Amino acid sequence: MLLKLLRQIHNVWNLQDPCVIAGFDMDRLGTVQALSLEPVGTFICRFSMSQPGCLVLSCRVAPTHPNADGDGLLHAIIKLDDLFDRRVETWIRDFAGATHILDVYKNKRVDKRKVFTSNYTRLRAMQAIDAYDDILI
Repeated sequence: MLLKLLRQIHNVWNLQDPCVIAGFDMDRLGTVQALSLEPVGTFICRFSMSQPGCLVLSCRVAPTHPNADGDGLLHAIIKLDDLFDRRVETWIRDFAGATHILDVYKNKRVDKRKVFTSNYTRLRAMQAIDAYDDILI
Protein backbone atom coordinates (compact mmCIF):
# COMPACT_ATOMS: atom_id res chain seq x y z
CA MET A 1 0.00 0.00 0.00
CA LEU A 2 2.84 2.38 0.80
CA LEU A 3 4.41 1.89 -2.63
CA LYS A 4 1.08 2.72 -4.27
CA LEU A 5 0.90 5.90 -2.22
CA LEU A 6 4.45 6.89 -3.19
CA ARG A 7 3.65 6.29 -6.87
CA GLN A 8 0.65 8.60 -6.61
CA ILE A 9 2.57 11.41 -4.92
CA HIS A 10 6.04 11.03 -6.44
CA ASN A 11 5.97 14.37 -8.27
CA VAL A 12 5.36 16.26 -5.02
CA TRP A 13 7.36 13.88 -2.81
CA ASN A 14 10.44 14.63 -4.92
CA LEU A 15 10.19 18.39 -4.39
CA GLN A 16 13.06 19.49 -2.19
CA ASP A 17 12.75 23.25 -1.93
CA PRO A 18 10.47 23.48 -0.18
CA CYS A 19 9.86 20.00 1.13
CA VAL A 20 6.09 19.72 0.62
CA ILE A 21 5.51 16.27 2.14
CA ALA A 22 7.36 15.67 5.39
CA GLY A 23 9.15 12.35 5.70
CA PHE A 24 8.39 9.38 7.86
CA ASP A 25 10.06 11.05 10.83
CA MET A 26 7.20 13.57 11.16
CA ASP A 27 4.40 12.18 13.33
CA ARG A 28 1.42 13.90 14.94
CA LEU A 29 3.38 15.07 17.98
CA GLY A 30 6.13 16.49 15.77
CA THR A 31 3.49 18.23 13.67
CA VAL A 32 1.88 19.78 16.75
CA GLN A 33 5.28 21.02 17.94
CA ALA A 34 6.29 22.35 14.51
CA LEU A 35 3.04 24.26 14.03
CA SER A 36 2.71 25.49 17.62
CA LEU A 37 4.31 28.89 17.01
CA GLU A 38 3.29 29.31 13.37
CA PRO A 39 0.61 31.75 12.20
CA VAL A 40 -2.86 30.68 11.10
CA GLY A 41 -2.82 29.19 7.62
CA THR A 42 0.50 27.37 8.01
CA PHE A 43 0.27 23.66 7.25
CA ILE A 44 2.25 20.44 7.02
CA CYS A 45 1.53 17.51 4.73
CA ARG A 46 2.81 14.22 6.18
CA PHE A 47 2.32 10.49 6.13
CA SER A 48 -0.24 9.14 8.57
CA MET A 49 1.29 6.84 11.15
CA SER A 50 -2.08 5.62 12.43
CA GLN A 51 -3.58 5.03 8.97
CA PRO A 52 -0.86 3.57 6.72
CA GLY A 53 -1.24 4.48 3.07
CA CYS A 54 -2.80 7.87 3.88
CA LEU A 55 -1.54 11.42 4.02
CA VAL A 56 -2.53 14.04 6.57
CA LEU A 57 -2.81 17.76 5.99
CA SER A 58 -2.49 19.51 9.35
CA CYS A 59 -3.17 23.24 9.40
CA ARG A 60 -2.96 25.91 12.11
CA VAL A 61 -6.43 27.44 12.37
CA ALA A 62 -8.02 30.14 14.46
CA PRO A 63 -8.88 28.97 17.99
CA THR A 64 -12.53 29.70 17.22
CA HIS A 65 -12.59 27.32 14.24
CA PRO A 66 -15.40 24.81 14.90
CA ASN A 67 -13.24 21.80 13.94
CA ALA A 68 -10.00 22.85 15.63
CA ASP A 69 -8.50 20.34 18.01
CA GLY A 70 -7.08 21.27 21.42
CA ASP A 71 -3.82 22.34 19.78
CA GLY A 72 -5.53 24.76 17.37
CA LEU A 73 -5.03 22.46 14.40
CA LEU A 74 -7.28 20.97 11.77
CA HIS A 75 -6.26 17.55 10.42
CA ALA A 76 -7.56 16.23 7.10
CA ILE A 77 -6.91 12.65 5.99
CA ILE A 78 -6.24 11.97 2.30
CA LYS A 79 -6.72 8.30 1.53
CA LEU A 80 -4.93 6.50 -1.28
CA ASP A 81 -8.22 6.05 -3.16
CA ASP A 82 -8.73 9.83 -3.01
CA LEU A 83 -5.44 10.29 -4.86
CA PHE A 84 -6.68 8.30 -7.84
CA ASP A 85 -9.41 10.92 -8.36
CA ARG A 86 -7.39 14.06 -7.56
CA ARG A 87 -3.65 14.62 -7.38
CA VAL A 88 -2.07 15.59 -4.08
CA GLU A 89 -1.31 19.06 -5.46
CA THR A 90 -5.02 19.59 -6.01
CA TRP A 91 -5.86 18.49 -2.47
CA ILE A 92 -3.30 20.95 -1.13
CA ARG A 93 -4.43 23.74 -3.45
CA ASP A 94 -8.08 23.29 -2.45
CA PHE A 95 -7.49 22.88 1.30
CA ALA A 96 -9.31 25.99 2.49
CA GLY A 97 -7.42 28.15 4.93
CA ALA A 98 -4.07 26.44 4.30
CA THR A 99 -1.99 29.20 2.76
CA HIS A 100 1.66 28.46 3.58
CA ILE A 101 3.57 25.19 3.52
CA LEU A 102 5.94 24.70 6.44
CA ASP A 103 9.14 23.04 5.27
CA VAL A 104 9.95 21.29 8.54
CA TYR A 105 13.55 20.56 7.53
CA LYS A 106 14.48 24.16 6.69
CA ASN A 107 11.98 25.70 9.11
CA LYS A 108 10.62 28.07 6.49
CA ARG A 109 7.13 28.96 5.34
CA VAL A 110 6.36 29.17 1.64
CA ASP A 111 3.17 30.44 0.01
CA LYS A 112 1.59 27.37 -1.58
CA ARG A 113 0.73 29.42 -4.69
CA LYS A 114 4.45 29.80 -5.36
CA VAL A 115 5.01 26.06 -5.12
CA PHE A 116 2.09 25.05 -7.31
CA THR A 117 2.07 28.02 -9.70
CA SER A 118 1.23 25.90 -12.73
CA ASN A 119 -1.87 24.56 -10.99
CA TYR A 120 -3.09 28.06 -10.23
CA THR A 121 -2.22 29.30 -13.72
CA ARG A 122 -4.08 26.39 -15.31
CA LEU A 123 -7.07 27.00 -13.01
CA ARG A 124 -7.18 30.70 -13.93
CA ALA A 125 -6.94 29.82 -17.62
CA MET A 126 -9.82 27.36 -17.27
CA GLN A 127 -11.90 29.97 -15.45
CA ALA A 128 -11.18 32.51 -18.20
CA ILE A 129 -12.26 30.01 -20.87
CA ASP A 130 -15.44 29.26 -18.90
CA ALA A 131 -16.18 32.98 -18.60
CA TYR A 132 -15.59 33.44 -22.34
CA ASP A 133 -17.92 30.52 -23.10
CA ASP A 134 -20.61 32.11 -20.91
CA ILE A 135 -20.37 35.31 -22.97
CA LEU A 136 -20.80 33.40 -26.23
CA ILE A 137 -23.82 31.45 -25.03
